Amino acid sequence: MISSKRLHWRKTATGRALYLDDRGRALATVEPDAKHPGMWRIHMPDGWVSDMANLTWAKDGAVRSVLAVLNRKETGREAPRTVSNEKPLPEVAA
Repeated sequence: MISSKRLHWRKTATGRALYLDDRGRALATVEPDAKHPGMWRIHMPDGWVSDMANLTWAKDGAVRSVLAVLNRKETGREAPRTVSNEKPLPEVAA
């Protein structure tokens, strides 16, 4: 499980960028909205852009989004497979 303590912000030319262990490529950026002064948007590497928020909320949302992605990947590899307790459905003749 990756902790938020391992995520670090760096200022960029236009906003802020979030890094894991302060190295590598940015995991997300927070950029000012072009039309609404004082409002910001989260930009994820896959192209997803958030709704507008103030800087504090945008940074918090970026951290939560990045942790969800990072921890989902880690959990997917480590999670044991489970067996369903439900009986299989009977086959239907065509």
